[in-house]
Amino acid sequence: MSSQATFDIPSRICFLVSSMKMGGAERVVSRLANYWAAKGRPVTIITALPPETDFYTLDERVKRISLQFAQEKTFFGKIASRVRGLVELRKILAHENPAVTIAFMTDMNIRLSVLRFFLKGRTIISERTNPARQRLNRRGRLARRLSYALAEKFVFVSEGVAAAYPWVPRHKRTVIYNPMVDVTPSPIPLADRDAEFISVGRLVPAKGFDLLIDAFKLIADEHPSWNLRIIGEGALRAELEERIAGHGLEGRVFLPGKHDEPAVALAKAQIYVLSSRHEGFPNALVEAMCAGLPPVSFNCNYGPSEIIENGSNGLLVPAEDVRALANSMSQLATSSDLRQAIGHNAAEIASRLTIESIAHQWEKLF
Repeated sequence: MSSQATFDIPSRICFLVSSMKMGGAERVVSRLANYWAAKGRPVTIITALPPETDFYTLDERVKRISLQFAQEKTFFGKIASRVRGLVELRKILAHENPAVTIAFMTDMNIRLSVLRFFLKGRTIISERTNPARQRLNRRGRLARRLSYALAEKFVFVSEGVAAAYPWVPRHKRTVIYNPMVDVTPSPIPLADRDAEFISVGRLVPAKGFDLLIDAFKLIADEHPSWNLRIIGEGALRAELEERIAGHGLEGRVFLPGKHDEPAVALAKAQIYVLSSRHEGFPNALVEAMCAGLPPVSFNCNYGPSEIIENGSNGLLVPAEDVRALANSMSQLATSSDLRQAIGHNAAEIASRLTIESIAHQWEKLF
């Protein structure tokens, strides 16, 4: 059925996602759900966790349901809990009777794949991360492989993530990037902003902020007026603070915690740095580019090389190469003209990732 036809009929879209806590997949669900609800499409979001845990604000027209089955801790209890959860989810979906059901993240992907043949509408599962980096035990990996073989349609967040699933038939796979939040370039000219490198993300090993701090240490004396700000919170705060102190960078490297509006912080900085060890699709990088910041990024798996054209709209360096990262940071810090040129080109990515464009790509699958 065509995307136009689906909107001529009041048919429902259901999203399955583990929670609506802060995270990239959850944000995409909230953006798509709110967009379609505003267009008059009935939308339901079903989660394993209750609404009290939600981080993202949903349009009041979005129907919100949480599964009620109790979680068990024993081996057989977990199996029983899974079965009860599938039964409950099937009942909810039968009642909602969606035209399309879209699952995000592995747990819900597995559930939807298993239930697919009990549902009337189209089913789509969406993978957001590198499977090699997921913390699944042997049983979990087997469950994923067996259940995914039943899936009707796959959406991958990047070409790199898609390539990590070579066994998925080509006719079942589609790559759709994440829609961006509405970010506009700062009214403050780039040259008039703070001499600051900035990065945004959870303080976890995957984001590589330890490598970023090490890279900044290598150029801190060469660029005494420049500072580094890392926006985010997480389990590695104490370790990163110790690293900053060990390098003698107190007063030069800042960990201010979460920011309700990262765009405000981005608008004050001059250079964005992505130091991740791996990504699925680097939302924060794209948001910084949309805001007109010239980026420096590790060419990690996956995403940066699909977004950055090296030397044009950003600088790409080999993954986890701290010296190369430091050199590129220094290159941008040294040249205002280069920052201006790359920042201008970086902002053009916004036109490719509007919510309208990304939603239309999803609608083609309906």
